[in-house]
Amino acid sequence: MDENNITPTEPDNKNSNVITPQNGYQPMASSVEANTGTTSATPAQMPGSGSLPTVQTGQPKTTGHPMRLLMAALVVVLLAVAGFAAYRATRPKAIVTTPIATKKDVALLRVGTNFPNPTSFYPNSTDDNVQLDENHQLFEGLTGYKDATKVSPLLAKSWTNPDANTWIFALQHNVKFHDGNLMTAKQVAASINQVLPTDYGQRFGATIKNVTVVDAYTVKITTSAPDALLPNKLTFLNIFDTDNTAQLNNPVNGTGPYIVKAGTIPSTTELDLVVNPDYWGGHVYTRALDLKSYESSSDILAALNSHQIDMGGPLTIQDQPQVASDFSKFDIPTSGVSQLVPNTLKGGPLANVKVRQALWLALDSVAIAKAKGVQATVASQIVPVQIPGYDSTLTRPATDAATAKQQIAAAGYPNGFSFTLTYFSTAPLDSAMKEVQQELKAAGVTVILDGETDGHVIEQKALSGKADMYYNSITTDLLDGSDIMYSYVKSPSYDNPQLDALYTQASQTLDPAKHLQILKQMSNLIYTDKSTLPLYSETLTWVQAKNLNLHLSYNGIGGQPGLNYYQMYSQ
Repeated sequence: MDENNITPTEPDNKNSNVITPQNGYQPMASSVEANTGTTSATPAQMPGSGSLPTVQTGQPKTTGHPMRLLMAALVVVLLAVAGFAAYRATRPKAIVTTPIATKKDVALLRVGTNFPNPTSFYPNSTDDNVQLDENHQLFEGLTGYKDATKVSPLLAKSWTNPDANTWIFALQHNVKFHDGNLMTAKQVAASINQVLPTDYGQRFGATIKNVTVVDAYTVKITTSAPDALLPNKLTFLNIFDTDNTAQLNNPVNGTGPYIVKAGTIPSTTELDLVVNPDYWGGHVYTRALDLKSYESSSDILAALNSHQIDMGGPLTIQDQPQVASDFSKFDIPTSGVSQLVPNTLKGGPLANVKVRQALWLALDSVAIAKAKGVQATVASQIVPVQIPGYDSTLTRPATDAATAKQQIAAAGYPNGFSFTLTYFSTAPLDSAMKEVQQELKAAGVTVILDGETDGHVIEQKALSGKADMYYNSITTDLLDGSDIMYSYVKSPSYDNPQLDALYTQASQTLDPAKHLQILKQMSNLIYTDKSTLPLYSETLTWVQAKNLNLHLSYNGIGGQPGLNYYQMYSQ
């Protein structure tokens, strides 16, 4: 999602969030680690296998006392038992392995969501998260997201940096496009270079100067400046068969695990996919996908309960209790934070950091989320817990309207003050913003609600710095805190040269540990300045048919809900 898109994400809207896996739904190991080591040891000595006693000839024979003979015999027996016990203790033990759950194919998975399906395909696609997500069933980039937490190799099997502005990508071999042609460095370079001049290409490839062929399976990308997030961005720059000019913008040019089902025509309401029989990336467990789009959560609920679909979401809190008993729920926290953004540059009370701190203290995030009708977790900062840049030392104080009122008075406003709060007007957000209004009233502050139904009007007010405060939900496509915090770099509502400098430094720091350290500095700066008032991170609730017993797999790309369908199997 565009970091500057201040239109809120609603369960019943056409907007979408980048989703992330919830604890408890991490993908299982797909194989058992083989023991490749060798062991060399001296065999344990068996009882009685020692050297025999030497008989000294010419010595008198001793008969001994019967009791002594009996005791000697017992000693021998005890020694033998002890020796056998020692042998058993040192003998290699049998290796006991835990059986791995059988992975079963899913013949057909019918998925319902309230986002429209794409009717145009890469490279003629938008940066809408659903478009991205469903195009990634058909197309792939040099890199991809794994488990919604990190970037991993995809069509590029590895990469190196000879210098800060140069990236060398070694490509996978034997990858075929859906049209049967073999992928080589020629198509890879041409794919990226062809998209770069477009708005889409500039969003994800603005720092790329050129892509050149090194050899048949190696490409070089040169950037205009060091770009720490280039591998993240390349997940969105798909590779397609540029030699097949007759079928440009056609899914037949992709390399992904699925192809469009023969005889079907993609529409905004339905997209039918079947397995790519020549897929290079491993076994495709879910063999066919029927992706359906509905108008609302209640429509998805009806489709679930009538068994028209096997999986669906997100569902509102109101619809969740009505789900049939043969479905099970699973929750997906979004990779964004809903927040109130004060204009610190207009002057007046909101320019005072002590006032902003007091306002945050007066807000009850749990009550606001409840008023909106969403499931959520309280946010202490604008970077969600699973995204690099989150700092666990930054905490959210307990709501205290009385103390907030005292702090506002101490800041020079004993009689309180008023300001206008701009937001995208929907029934759920109207309720949430009225809750904000009531909570700040308890702290002596009057909030004038400015609900707009035209997203362009909101953008004009917020992005031009005209709004006193506005509601916003910011998510990250790049799984990196800098993608979120960029909204406060040279913002029309906030100016901090130190933050701007840290952003530039983070974007050019390729070392992951150093990059993360800078992100945390940025998080701390925004937290201390209260340049935004974080509220909560929403959690999306989906359901699946119990009889499928699906193992979920995530790829971190937004949409419905960023699933790696081809890796989802029944168990």
